[in-house]
Amino acid sequence: MALNDAEIENLLRGDMSDIEDFNDDEDDLNEEQIIIQHIAEITEFIDLNNAEMDNLEREQCLLDGEISLTQDLLNKSDNTEEADVEKENEQLPANWVTGSWEN
Repeated sequence: MALNDAEIENLLRGDMSDIEDFNDDEDDLNEEQIIIQHIAEITEFIDLNNAEMDNLEREQCLLDGEISLTQDLLNKSDNTEEADVEKENEQLPANWVTGSWEN
């Protein structure tokens, strides 16, 4: 019998009222097998959650790297634009402030 997420949560809290197999009058050996099966299912559930958390952490690291790279590119672009403006200003005639474009 497979447990759904709600049953697993209840079992972890110690509430076994909604799990039929624990309420049946079965022999001790069968109950032990059922408990072992449920423990295996819970372990698998935890392992899957841990794997998902690892994946999410890796994705977050990748996103952080992409954000950093994008910010670096934006900063470089800003610096390049500033350098271009300064270069253009340097090429203006010396008396451009007077309104005369003659040298």
